[in-house]
Amino acid sequence: MKKILLLLMAFLLIGCEDVSCVKLDYDISQVDEPIILDEAYKHADVFDLNITVEGFKVYQVSDFNHILFVKDDLIFQMPYGYLEDIYLLDSNGDGKDELLVVSDIGSGLLIIQMAHFDPVTKEITVGHFYNDNDRISVDVLEGKLVAYSEYTFGRASEPIGEISFKEKVEIEGMVDHLEKDN
Repeated sequence: MKKILLLLMAFLLIGCEDVSCVKLDYDISQVDEPIILDEAYKHADVFDLNITVEGFKVYQVSDFNHILFVKDDLIFQMPYGYLEDIYLLDSNGDGKDELLVVSDIGSGLLIIQMAHFDPVTKEITVGHFYNDNDRISVDVLEGKLVAYSEYTFGRASEPIGEISFKEKVEIEGMVDHLEKDN
């Protein structure tokens, strides 16, 4: 019985990876060879962000402000938004990297869009948040992925709430701005 208990504890410890999150610096360089994604992008400027995650290269299409994840013939597109930050993370502790792209949309009213791309499941989940016209940054606190208010000069010391990725990106205590009136 004691051996079984020790084996079970070892299995649980090995299987439990920590949540991680790192803000990435990206180096934008224009792609010389055109990437023909479809007819809509035929004349668009495509920029390589020089980020690769689990075999997916990350690009920005400037004319449309889309972020693309491309691997071989697979192309996944994050919705429209002006790129602010990109985070490399492991939100579920499986040891596989994911990307969280934070962008903003809107004019006069700053709506933060967060798009989570999991290259293993090939799913993109998105959430939209209004944060009193302040940006949102992401970090790990006590093993949980949390959102912070990002002011003009610095970041709030208390987190807004925990971030989760289910059918959409959710921040605990915040309502998806684009769905609040529906």
